Order: sequence, then structure tokens, then C-alpha cells
Amino acid sequence: GGSCVAMGQVTHHKISDFGYDMRFDANNILAYNQTDGHQKTFWGIVHANGSGRLWGNTSQVNAEINLSPTTGTTFCYDSSDEETTSSTSDFIRFHDSRKSSAQGSSIGHTSATSPQSLRDSTTTIILHLNAYINPNAQIVIYTDRKTGDGLQLHGNGAINVSWHNKGRFQLTGLYTTTSGEYHLTIQDLMRRTFRIQPGGYLRFAGSAEDGDLNLKGIY
Repeated sequence: GGSCVAMGQVTHHKISDFGYDMRFDANNILAYNQTDGHQKTFWGIVHANGSGRLWGNTSQVNAEINLSPTTGTTFCYDSSDEETTSSTSDFIRFHDSRKSSAQGSSIGHTSATSPQSLRDSTTTIILHLNAYINPNAQIVIYTDRKTGDGLQLHGNGAINVSWHNKGRFQLTGLYTTTSGEYHLTIQDLMRRTFRIQPGGYLRFAGSAEDGDLNLKGIY
């Protein structure tokens, strides 16, 4: 089990105009638990150590959170596109290791869907999340959710998330792989598993739709 210590205050003016300001320190808590669903882009279970601050009033919520995952963390992201997942030619390049020093497969650019569905026209919510990822966490990125194709990664990196429910969603940071696998189904006939080599990366520089992915795998 985990623990969390929180301290804070609630303010008001003549029993109205309520505000609050809270800080917390957490040790191995269940920070996120979202079951898989067909329409979901993100899901998983996150156990983490961390700290943060939550403050605001009845019309605005502000959050600043720092966390690092602990054992048992799995975070899944569905990047598949039903119109394009039937073709792998634009996503993967194969190299014969006997003819080239670049072994395995090189996996190129991916795109993410901006979470417009999370917007709320009432309360303003501003979130800043600093995630210091380590190999305790398994990151799963589906390229074709129907077949189960995709990446299962472990690695290190600092990822920063900024989200305003009435504004923009931004993702920045660099995640470097230490191990992983890539599962690939070819024309529903062959299924291959590539071993991801250490030193690959996922890099984000603002827009979640413009993430760069550079990995090498050996079959």
C-alpha cells in the first residue's frame, strides 16, 4: 500500500467566494486507474511517488504535479487510425542486417489526437504535470489496436504535460528506451516480434500531434 500526506487551507469572504490551497507528498499511491475501453485513447494503471499543489476557487482549478512511477505501472496509448492501419509501408522500414549496419526496423513519425473531448465550458482547469519516467513503467503504444500490434517500452525520461480545458494541450520532453518489443502482424498471416534496442527515443516539442519516434528493432 501507499501513503499520502496533505496540508492546506480553505479561505472565504463572509461564507462566500471560497478558495483553497493544498499541497501533498505521496509515496507509492495509485495515481491513475482507467480501464480499457474501445473509445478511449489513453488508459492504464499508474502507481507513483510524487508531490504537488492544488489551488483555486469555485470557478478555476489549478494543479502542479510531479511524479515518478513505481512498480506495477502500465500506461497505454492508442495511436491507430482505422483508415491507415492496414498498411505498414508508411510506418516501418526493414533492413537486412547482413547488408547494412542498421539492423531491424526503424519506426518513424506518429501522431496523437488532441483531447478536445476533455474540454469543459464551465469550470476552468489548468494542469501542469511533470512525469519523471523510469523503467518501472511499461509504456504501450498501439499502432493497430484490432490486431494488438504496437510497442511495449521501458525507459527513462522527463515528460511535461500542460493542459487547459478551454485552451491547448501541450506535451514536451524526451523519453529514451532501455528495452522493449514491437509486435507486428502482416496481412493477418504472419506475426513477428522485434526486440527494441536501447537508445531509441520518443520526443515531443509542444504539439502532441507532432511527436517524433526513432527506434530500432531486431527480429
